[in-house]
Parts: sequence; structure tokens; C-alpha cells
Amino acid sequence: MYRDSAQDRPMHDALPWLPAPLAELVVRPPLVSTWVPSVTMQALFLAIADHYAMSDEHFMQWTHRTQKTLLSGRLYRSMMALASPALLLTGTSVRWRSFHRGSEIEVDQVGAGTARLSVVFPRGLYATTNLMGFAGGFQAVAELSNATTATVVLTDVLPTRGVFTVRWS
Repeated sequence: MYRDSAQDRPMHDALPWLPAPLAELVVRPPLVSTWVPSVTMQALFLAIADHYAMSDEHFMQWTHRTQKTLLSGRLYRSMMALASPALLLTGTSVRWRSFHRGSEIEVDQVGAGTARLSVVFPRGLYATTNLMGFAGGFQAVAELSNATTATVVLTDVLPTRGVFTVRWS
């Protein structure tokens, strides 16, 4: 995910003000198979948002676009095309754990054309901007899974939880 983001929003000219762990990611991007701590990734995404003067809404739109491009690729395309949004959301907790450590997704309800889910995390791990980025990613997943329209709204931000409402037709 970082590699795609870095190609779209390069950060080399921000190296002088980036903390060392973030500068290292910019200078030496890890292999695609390398796990990067969530706090490092989220800090880098906040740095991208700051460097490119993105509002939370703009960050959500950017994340939506980059995630849609990533998930439309050869690796993920077939999984997305064969599942409905409800089916993908029902199994999202397991997939989330494959990519994230220390946080989880709880799917509170899934109905016809609507779902509510929460990202649960240690206090302070995700800022509102980061959660808006997740909303963009969730919207990309819904759109690529046979939904004709999809919207995701970050409905509540708590110190250890972000709550999202997903709607599709």
C-alpha cells in the first residue's frame, strides 16, 4: 500500500523534516512482503496529508483512489469481482488481521445495502485523518464488489474506535 501511495505522492523533498523512521521508508521502501508497524505507516500517511495540504475529505478521496487502483490489480481483482459488499464486509475482520496488528475491525451489523463497522485500536493510534483514509479504502472495496453506488461515512471518532456506516446498492 505504501509503495503505491509513494508513487502517487512522493515525499523525497520532505526528507529534512521527516523523523528518521519515516525518512527511511521514503529512501529505502521495504519489500512488498515486509510488515511495517501500523504506527509508522499511519505517521507516514499523516506526513503525506500535511505535505500535500490535504483536508480530511481530500485525504479520504485520495485514499479511495489509490486503494481502488491497488484493489483493481491482478492480485485482488478476482476476489473483489466475485463477492458482494455484504459478503466482503462479513469476512473483513479476518482479512484485516492479515495486514494489521494491534487493531481490529468489528462488524456490528450487515443488512440489505447497509453495514456498520468499527475499527478498534489502542488509544491514539489513529487520528481522524487516518480513519478518513480507511473510509476511502472501505468505499473502494464496496465499489469493486458489485455495488453500483457506495458511500462510507465516518460517523463517530472515539479515543479507541472509529465507527463507519457503509451504504450501497
